[in-house]
Amino acid sequence: MLAGVAFGADQLKRDDVRDAIRSMPENMREDAAAWIAGYMHAGEADNSNEEEPIEGSVDLRWTKRIWPWLNRVWPTEASLRSAGVAEQFALAAIATDKVFPEAVDSIASYAVASNGYQLIHQLNVSGHPDDHPEATLKLLDAFVTREQNMRFGEDLRKILERLEATNLVQDDNSYRNWAALVAQWQN
Repeated sequence: MLAGVAFGADQLKRDDVRDAIRSMPENMREDAAAWIAGYMHAGEADNSNEEEPIEGSVDLRWTKRIWPWLNRVWPTEASLRSAGVAEQFALAAIATDKVFPEAVDSIASYAVASNGYQLIHQLNVSGHPDDHPEATLKLLDAFVTREQNMRFGEDLRKILERLEATNLVQDDNSYRNWAALVAQWQN
């Protein structure tokens, strides 16, 4: 992941990398995806040199490094998708700023719904529910199971309150379903 993301996708052959990822045990693929999420969450550095690893805004990291790399080498087979990898990809998307809607669209094909508390928590502490309500709902629908444990309900409730405050999603069936679920937990 480091060689391809930080130092340039052209350094490694796509098929070789894709085959290596395919042959990894599931926990190793999760670790690789976690490295990607960690790269996205690394501290913002000086934006003067966009080509250096970790440098630049989170949006540049996503558009210039992470998504081109994932799109180029990560296997797309359904049999290789997992909740752990999907959650890490969602965490990487949550780390973005203005390109969040595009990042959610990009990773949607890797989605596997999970009980990912970290995903819900990071989404709650981000500005995305306020700034990108439709993309926030899309991420929730694709990556978070509705059968999750109610102990995650407080962060989810706060996300829904923020979505409602935007006045953009109240008529959305997805929003209504999430709101009904959270209301059910509170009763």
